[in-house]
Amino acid sequence: MDMKNFGNYVLVEEFAETLFGKFYKAIPLKNDPKIFYLQILGEDLTKEPQALTIIKTYFNRWKNIKDLNTLNLIDFFDKDGQVGYVFEYQRGRILSDMLSECIKEGLPLAYDQAVYLISRITDAIVSISNEDFFYGNLTSDMIFITFEGEVKLFPGVFRDLQTTPLKFATVLEKYLRSLPQDLKEGRAVKSKDQIYFIGLLFFEFLTRETFEIPGVPFNPEERIAEAKKGSGFSEGLPENLAKILEKSLLPKSKDAYKSVEEFKSDIDELIASGEYSPSTFNTAFLIHTLYRDQDEIEAKRDEELLKIDRKKFEPKKEKKLPVIPPPEPKKEEPLTFGIDVAEAQESKSKLFVGIGAVAAIVIIVLLGFILFGGGKKGEDIKAKQEEELKLKQLEEQNRLLKEQLEKLQAETKAKEEEVLKAKTPQEKAEAQKALEEAKKKLLETQKLQETVQPPKQEKIEESKPQPKESTSPAVAPPSVPTTQEKAPEQEKTAEQAPAVQPAPSTQPEPAQTIKQGDYVDYISLDVKPNIIADAKPEYPPLARQNKVEGRVYVKVEIDENGVVTKAEILKGPDPDYGIKGASLEAAKKTKFSPAMKNGVRVKTSYTLNYLFTFKK
Repeated sequence: MDMKNFGNYVLVEEFAETLFGKFYKAIPLKNDPKIFYLQILGEDLTKEPQALTIIKTYFNRWKNIKDLNTLNLIDFFDKDGQVGYVFEYQRGRILSDMLSECIKEGLPLAYDQAVYLISRITDAIVSISNEDFFYGNLTSDMIFITFEGEVKLFPGVFRDLQTTPLKFATVLEKYLRSLPQDLKEGRAVKSKDQIYFIGLLFFEFLTRETFEIPGVPFNPEERIAEAKKGSGFSEGLPENLAKILEKSLLPKSKDAYKSVEEFKSDIDELIASGEYSPSTFNTAFLIHTLYRDQDEIEAKRDEELLKIDRKKFEPKKEKKLPVIPPPEPKKEEPLTFGIDVAEAQESKSKLFVGIGAVAAIVIIVLLGFILFGGGKKGEDIKAKQEEELKLKQLEEQNRLLKEQLEKLQAETKAKEEEVLKAKTPQEKAEAQKALEEAKKKLLETQKLQETVQPPKQEKIEESKPQPKESTSPAVAPPSVPTTQEKAPEQEKTAEQAPAVQPAPSTQPEPAQTIKQGDYVDYISLDVKPNIIADAKPEYPPLARQNKVEGRVYVKVEIDENGVVTKAEILKGPDPDYGIKGASLEAAKKTKFSPAMKNGVRVKTSYTLNYLFTFKK
């Protein structure tokens, strides 16, 4: 991106994007050079007055909070229609991006890592809470993981947006899925609701799936029961982890947590038992595996950014020209041209009386015209002018939307070609995801165009009186054009104003968007594949003799019927003494329910894992 000025900062590099807006690395124009994060909020948020008021209110509360578990708030901007806020900088990644990368790379979170993350998130929530303040709404978009494995919370300024008209907007779709049902209806969040938010994140860490699946009837009890049985992944959740999910995600159950501190106590007890070994090192190792050498690359890049010349980004001061007062007007003497002044004034008075009389007559005539026959025609003219103005506005909107549609159609076609050119499953998945986003924008624009279609021309044209029939054979009545034959005047009008005609529908049929058998990335599916026939691998005798233990990760490609067509090892013990081969055989025999996208069966990929434990 090109560096640019924003308020008192220079936006030097784009960092990430969430449903709330884009993140940038920013450096202040004045004082010592230092990197901060600056997020510019999306227009959907800033154009809704209630939402913007809530965000500003919580900013004023957060600016006084300084905590080691958060990226502390520094500044806030509301300038020229753009709203943004600034907070401290550390190298790392947003948790939602990290989870997506885990799925893409086929490296799901181990239980140790899931327990560590939820433990650190809970510690942060408890740390900033007191009698008068608590964090509020929490999603993976609001959590930051440093390259050292530390967990930090973003300032919680996006709280209670479900109480605004934005709860009906698509921009908050993911945000609303993180809420229990009564909050979705518009209730403000309470401190106790944080238990649900934390439990929701823990479910996602453990299962690699969201608690609530879009487009699927949602039943919390059944969803947790599926996780306990192992539906959707190769093994069910351990009882102690499943119990924590039940107590946090089923608030009406008799054993439900009554406070975040109770949740934290159970997690601490789990860690103390020694069954899991959560540590900062494990999470740091995971993030370095996902992003490899990005920490070192970004460190060098940051050094370069701090050396930029900030002066060229300072707004130029306009030179004020001196204000010269206008010369005082000279008092002009009246010209008499040799006529006596008194006589001239008397003539002038007579002239005014005459003009006044003429004006009075004209006004009386106009009033009579309006009252006795001209009023209706005047109203008709005014109505026609208003109709023509509306038509012109619609034509202009329609023209701009047609241009945007053409651009989006070209972009979608280019994305389709990228999908066809993709060589590896990963490249194909990324290209398919980009294609889905392009098609979504295209569909939204098409729907918008339908709402601004101008009416047909004949509805707005002033009706012309038809000539009366004449008994004289020399004067024939004008022929009326049929639907197959247009009058020349009508053809000319159509050529001059093409935008008046309804724009042809360019909405693609669902079959053209996603066809049965197309590949769709797992994270973009409407209905995820579930295991319906699970094959357990045999423990190879050689591995048993050598007491080889460990977990094997197998990535499988699934066709539209749920059949595994390809399987490959992602990770496992080395030397394995045959457990990798046993895992491959089991994965190939596994049968899934079909994955669905836009109502059709599609291909996708999935990661299975098999745990081999030697029992004495």
